[in-house]
Amino acid sequence: MVWTQTHPIIGISAWKNANTPAIPIFAAKTIEIPRFKTINEFFRTLSSDRLKSIYLLAFVFSGILQVVSTLYKSVLLDIGFSATYVTVLAAFYTAFQGIGSKLEFFFEKITKKKTLTILTITYITCLGVMGLLGLLKIINLFTTSNLLLMLSIMGFLHGAYRVALKKYTVSFTTSKIRTRITSIGLMFEYLGTTIISFIAAYLLNYVSDSIACI
Repeated sequence: MVWTQTHPIIGISAWKNANTPAIPIFAAKTIEIPRFKTINEFFRTLSSDRLKSIYLLAFVFSGILQVVSTLYKSVLLDIGFSATYVTVLAAFYTAFQGIGSKLEFFFEKITKKKTLTILTITYITCLGVMGLLGLLKIINLFTTSNLLLMLSIMGFLHGAYRVALKKYTVSFTTSKIRTRITSIGLMFEYLGTTIISFIAAYLLNYVSDSIACI
């Protein structure tokens, strides 16, 4: 005799007969994905001035980070560093991203409510200094030590930015709208990355990598 039974809570069916132990069969579940039902609902989500500022920052700065991830390596090659040293410096930059994401909490204690603003301004300033060093095209103790300093600060800020952006985005949401808020944030990040990458690619046809950093 073959029979089936559905668990009243978890919805698992089972079958068995006289000689066969019961084998669980997991029934398919329907997952409801939050979505915007109307255009007005989408724009109501953007009604917060704080969210608008965060999304605008994500649009611009995420694009800058994407461009810089390749640009600083080109600057190092233009200065005269070999590909091996550039690879080591890139690993150095990545290591400080991890440190920055880990220590974002302590950095936020210092910067208070202006964490994202200070992160952005400091990062762009360090990028400009790197561009000035790239114009020298000289490898000596001064340029090398300052490049290491700029890369370490930029890597630290890059890691801290990722954590801080996510924290600020979801800090005033509820579980019901959190998915909508983060999805819009990601949309702005990817859109900004695409547009700024195209702009940077166009500008690099007319200026050097170091000038582009400045």
